[in-house]
Amino acid sequence: MSSVTTIAEQVVLGALLDGGSGDDGHQYLSEAISALAPAAFTPGPHQRIFAAISDLYLEGTPVGLGSVHEHLGAKGILQDVGGYPALTDLLNTVLTEPAGAPATYLAQLGDQFQARTAANELRVIAERLGSDLTLDAAAEKVEALFSAPSRSSLVLPDIGEQITSLHTQFHEDRLHPREFVGIPTGWSDLDGGKNRNRQLIGGLRKGWLTYIGARPGVGKTVVLLDWVRSAAQAGHGCYFASTEMTAAEILARLTVSLTATVKLKDFLHHPDTLTPSQIEQVENAMAQIADMPLVIDDQSTDVPAIARGAAAARAKFRSTGGDLEAIYQDYQQLLQAPPGQPAPSEYARVSDNSTRLKLLGKKMLVPVTSAVQLGRDAAAPDRPSSLTDLKSSGQLEQDADLVILLNRPFATDPAAAEKGLLPSEMTAQLGKFRHGQAGQVVSRDFIGEFMRTIDPDRSTWSSTDRAQASPLSAANSNWGS
Repeated sequence: MSSVTTIAEQVVLGALLDGGSGDDGHQYLSEAISALAPAAFTPGPHQRIFAAISDLYLEGTPVGLGSVHEHLGAKGILQDVGGYPALTDLLNTVLTEPAGAPATYLAQLGDQFQARTAANELRVIAERLGSDLTLDAAAEKVEALFSAPSRSSLVLPDIGEQITSLHTQFHEDRLHPREFVGIPTGWSDLDGGKNRNRQLIGGLRKGWLTYIGARPGVGKTVVLLDWVRSAAQAGHGCYFASTEMTAAEILARLTVSLTATVKLKDFLHHPDTLTPSQIEQVENAMAQIADMPLVIDDQSTDVPAIARGAAAARAKFRSTGGDLEAIYQDYQQLLQAPPGQPAPSEYARVSDNSTRLKLLGKKMLVPVTSAVQLGRDAAAPDRPSSLTDLKSSGQLEQDADLVILLNRPFATDPAAAEKGLLPSEMTAQLGKFRHGQAGQVVSRDFIGEFMRTIDPDRSTWSSTDRAQASPLSAANSNWGS
């Protein structure tokens, strides 16, 4: 059995477990029952699960994860198929696939099953030919076998439908312009907002792979958290795979970023010194985070595990009427090779994981944003970062739709103070932008102790930004990561 067939079976079964309600779900179930039989699946758990689905359908019982689980248990074969975890794994598999994947894989399995059935009938015809079956009768039977088009040919994308969809979206955007169409970063120069003349990307779009690159200590994690916080506050379902820090460490930084006057070092090491006002700020920040559509996963260390985590997050968000809309990861070079697929070198591991992240965003139709570490330049510490500094692999640049290069001279140049540079001065250059103009530079004020960056344009500042503005000139450069 090929890996493609395995995936096809998993996606079809997962879609049936997930689609037992609603008109589309009933239609898909009906098509699957008419096109397939248990024999269409690999002998073993998949056959038993589809047989259970067929039993429920014929009984008129709604098909879903719960009913299939109960039916398998009643027949005494639940453990034979891997138990409840195996069923949820199937459900998670379909949640990582594009919207049209279940129909495509159903057609593929239907064609394979139809081909095997036809082969068996051809053998019967051949055995009967010359005995109780005439040549003309045999020809009619053979013609009937191949008269119907394959199911796969019926689900191929139609160019007319595709261009109609694009035409509709084009005129919708023309007649009803939006401030931006993607997932917000919270940076006005990138998102656009009301300043459409400075709308560099218009938010992160579905399928994009974005890298936030910086040398050690510059602040890539702070910037990544800026973007996560902005998206989650806007109500977009976010999944954050923290490969470097624990969930508690990430939550501590998010909490501090939402306060006005609480510094990270005091929150972590001197909470007893916080004033009643600061304690109230912490409580309010934690309450905000608890209500965010955000999943922080600090256990997944390879891309397949991240895909499973993102699928589980999608199921969680959909259960409350939302959806997964963005994936974030910190940071790329820490990702491991999948189990059983060792990489021959660091270059190969980083390259393969970059491609996997790109394909993950494309499959799940969400933007994927990952922090990447840039190489140090001991010979020229004051040199701005460039694409050539992407550490370990040129594949990072090739796969990315957008590469943001962070520069904060105070963190990398030992002579920065002598040159009159401030710890807060940060720039972000669009090192690569597949869908627009690269090379443009955005300025930010880095407030490391408060785990935020803010717009240097003070007219855009929130009350929190204003409260945190006083330590700009004294911000400790060691808080970046």
